[in-house]
Amino acid sequence: IYGRMWYFTSDFSRGDTAYTKLALDRHTDTTYFQEPCGIQIFHCLRHEGTGGRTLLVDGFYAAEQVLQQAPEDFDLLTKVPLKHEYIENMGSCRNHMIGVGPVLNIYPWNKELYLIRYNNYDRAVINTVPHETVHRWYIAHRTLTTELRRPENELWVKLKPGKALFVDNWRALHGRESFT
Repeated sequence: IYGRMWYFTSDFSRGDTAYTKLALDRHTDTTYFQEPCGIQIFHCLRHEGTGGRTLLVDGFYAAEQVLQQAPEDFDLLTKVPLKHEYIENMGSCRNHMIGVGPVLNIYPWNKELYLIRYNNYDRAVINTVPHETVHRWYIAHRTLTTELRRPENELWVKLKPGKALFVDNWRALHGRESFT
């Protein structure tokens, strides 16, 4: 759908937070794909304003902390599927994509974490979580969110023209500060 490369510029008509100058909280991309994109390359072509630093957070490290401190929360986040959704209506472009999967994806044979699917911007209506599990799921999600938001787990990087940053979208969450 996006081809081999896609570009982000400030375009408020897109109706997507990624195309604004606003700050973005930590997240992984393309959670609305059944298999989210893997490696992403962030490259700044030009920036003459202020702000815009990139935030990076190791999702696997945060998940490991949840496993150590609240194994029942970790377990729930590996089992309950969530729906993520993207709707695009721009000119002649009409796309509606839905991906379903747990926040934490583990291999069934060895329980090793291989993918984190965390994006509150693209999370759809929570109708895949059994009613009796919803409250417990929110507690587990808050536990993970607390770990992801610890300042000591953040790395802030200012991209400069000519420099590229490779990001493992299955492991690292990214965000940004607002920019001009």
